[in-house]
Amino acid sequence: MRFINKIRTRLEAYGEEESRNTFYGELNYESGKVFYLLFLIMVILLPYIPGDIIMHQNPVYIISIKIGLTILCIFLIALRYTKRFRYKPGLLMMIVVGYLHVGSVVIMITAGDAMGSYISSFTLLIVIPMFLPLPLKFKFILTVGSLLIFILFGILFDMDYSDSVTRNFIFDFIAASIVSLIVSSSLNKLRYSAWKQRKMLVSSINEVTQRDVLLNTMNHVAAILLKSNSEQFDEDLHTCLGMMAETIDVDRVYVWQNHVINEEIYATQIYEWSKNAEPQQGSEYTTDIPLSEVAPGWADILACGESVNMIVDEMLAETREHLRAQGIKSILVVPIISQNEFWGAIGFDDCHRERHFSMNEESVLRSGSLLISNALMRNETEKNIQTTSLELEAALLQAQKADKSKSDFLAMISHEIRTPLNVILGISQFQSQDENLNINIADAFAKVTSSGTHLLGIINDLLDISKIETGNLELQPSVYCLPSLINDLVQLNIMCITSKSIKFELELDENLPLKLYGDGLKLKQILNNLLSNAAKYTDKGRIKLAITYDKTSYTGTKEVLLRFDVSDTGQGIMPEDKERLFSDYARFNISANRNTEGVGLGLTITKKLSEMMGGSVEVESEYGIGSVFSVSIPQEVAGDLSIGTTIADKLRNFTFRDKKYLDDEKIDYVNTHGSVLIVDDMESNMYVAEMVLEPYGLHIEKAISGFESIEKIKNGSVYDIIFMDHMMPEMDGIETVIKLREFGYKGIIIALTANVIVGNNEMFMQNGFDGAISKPIDLIELDLILKKFIRNSK
Repeated sequence: MRFINKIRTRLEAYGEEESRNTFYGELNYESGKVFYLLFLIMVILLPYIPGDIIMHQNPVYIISIKIGLTILCIFLIALRYTKRFRYKPGLLMMIVVGYLHVGSVVIMITAGDAMGSYISSFTLLIVIPMFLPLPLKFKFILTVGSLLIFILFGILFDMDYSDSVTRNFIFDFIAASIVSLIVSSSLNKLRYSAWKQRKMLVSSINEVTQRDVLLNTMNHVAAILLKSNSEQFDEDLHTCLGMMAETIDVDRVYVWQNHVINEEIYATQIYEWSKNAEPQQGSEYTTDIPLSEVAPGWADILACGESVNMIVDEMLAETREHLRAQGIKSILVVPIISQNEFWGAIGFDDCHRERHFSMNEESVLRSGSLLISNALMRNETEKNIQTTSLELEAALLQAQKADKSKSDFLAMISHEIRTPLNVILGISQFQSQDENLNINIADAFAKVTSSGTHLLGIINDLLDISKIETGNLELQPSVYCLPSLINDLVQLNIMCITSKSIKFELELDENLPLKLYGDGLKLKQILNNLLSNAAKYTDKGRIKLAITYDKTSYTGTKEVLLRFDVSDTGQGIMPEDKERLFSDYARFNISANRNTEGVGLGLTITKKLSEMMGGSVEVESEYGIGSVFSVSIPQEVAGDLSIGTTIADKLRNFTFRDKKYLDDEKIDYVNTHGSVLIVDDMESNMYVAEMVLEPYGLHIEKAISGFESIEKIKNGSVYDIIFMDHMMPEMDGIETVIKLREFGYKGIIIALTANVIVGNNEMFMQNGFDGAISKPIDLIELDLILKKFIRNSK
């Protein structure tokens, strides 16, 4: 037995090893078991050989056949396990046993033993069916029936049971029947085991195949959703839901989204694919469904990330009724979790059969739900971005409209205010130059000029802050004389300062560069704002302007860092007001300063202009003691000269009057011998223009409209310069110039404009003008125009 067990163990081990490596491994393993039984049968039959020797008259034949067939079986087994032979074990056993008994029959017939032939033939009829794939019950009935028939034939043939040979054959018959029945039972078990394992193997293969199909489908779904955009998303998602449905053979797939009403979770279907089932999108069964009432417990299960995989008939009554109304027999619901919240779910309905979805299906579809969840979130984000983008575009358009309205308003205000200011300042400035004026009249003109200049300053501040806010304010650097800039600042503010009990001090370094390159007008505006503020909020004491420079910060360059400190002994600033000191339209201590002029833009403009020029503004203040405003501005040195001791002393003593450093700014009323045409629809504007041009000895003509100016040109009039008003009724200055250029007029045309919005100069140049002068007319600017286009050109 130990030998037999050893052989069985080796055969089974071989079969197990092969089962891991080949598709037919399980069948080969069972083949090993079958041949083990065949070998066992041969071993059982060998003990009968001595009986055959004793009882049979010709035992050599039987012995030789049995031994030969046993060796044959062993040889076939050896061939099988050397992998040189493939066969069906049941068929081989049937062949071997058949040969065994057929051989016995042949031997018996040859020996003339009719009884032996009869018994061996009967044994063959019993044994062979045992190896056929028939039910064990049928084989048992066949065996018992064969025994009864054998006994019946024995009675009919009057069998002599006393004969030893007959008894031996009967014994062989009974032994063969019993052994065959036992072997058949074992074979049936083996066949059933092999069938069961084969079924499990096929099921595993089917599951693997189905999983591969599902995974391939998910890959296609991922590819489609990743390429999808918001415009194509609904159609692409419907396609993907259909692909998933067809892969697992369901009739309906849908996506629902949760929303909360009165702290209860409600579900509404937002996407659906259906085939062979009635669509439910938008029906009472898929809109605003209270989960706690229709499907108790589902919300908790799905919120934990678990799926619902059930047959409808196994559900609670309320759930069963709700799903049956939609024709559902089996359902799989996979949750959609977004940002750790139960966002909704994907449902798969089978409306034609009851089943539980496999673990493979559930596992892969959960991965699919993640794909769809991410796609839904991405699509929602894209829609939000698009919506936000549209809102931003609308807001931008609205802002642009508002900005245009603001610019139009400022242009209109600028024009409406500058037009009368042009007359007021033009007349007052021009008349102030008459040295023969009565002192009282001269003083009156000075006050008119001061008030007009102040009003113009407010207008300019409003325009400047608008330009800064829109990013349209540009620096216009040029060479300027620092002593002249300082003197202009002093002259602009000294009257206001000295009108109170205030001492004004000017402290400056005599080594300051004489000329600098930068935007001197912006620098003057910054310092003027600081000095005028100091004068406004100081009633007594001292105001001091200290000017120094630092070259060490710009070693190796032509730049210096100018520093201007404006200190006063005025009201000072409260700590809580410092944070909004540079805010637009900010004014402080209103009750004490209600009579102070200004709109609260000076410091805002000062800070923003300083930053535009690469500088900064600092402030130190103590309420009730005074303030110090410090401005640092980098400027480029133009030339090697410094202001020197003489000029520095004159500036400190407020006696600086020499303008030889600004030759370009001197007004030289030399007889110019030219002709000009003034085109303006307002008589007062023409009066001022004519008045400031008259000292040059020019021939001056006037036209009250664009139409009249065109007629003059058509009639052959020639002018060195045409001064054209911008805004005129019926035909404005731009239209007039366009028509003159179309007519072929090539003379100089200068715009006179009260609209100083950024971009106007470029607009004028693009439409045929050669330059522009803003209103109120600046006498120095006018002088430069005349020098450039009349005096220097002749």
